[in-house]
Amino acid sequence: MRLDKFLQVTGFFRRTAAKEACEEGKVLVDQMPARPAKEVAAGQMIDIEAGRRRLLVEVLQVPIGNVARDNRSQFIRIAEEKDRGE
Repeated sequence: MRLDKFLQVTGFFRRTAAKEACEEGKVLVDQMPARPAKEVAAGQMIDIEAGRRRLLVEVLQVPIGNVARDNRSQFIRIAEEKDRGE
């Protein structure tokens, strides 16, 4: 699954916002800047900068299709969350 789609179905961004965040360098996969079309795999770490928040997320598994809000924890684990306090 593409990174921008993964960020959408797991509830971090809307699809266009995910694409823009990737293009602006605000999303890293395994500490490397990632393009929106990068394929996501289980075990990868995604670093997300969204406004004042910074999240480090572990991909537990890649969903097939959309994910219900109550089921998102099956696919991701938030390893770290920081308020950048700007």
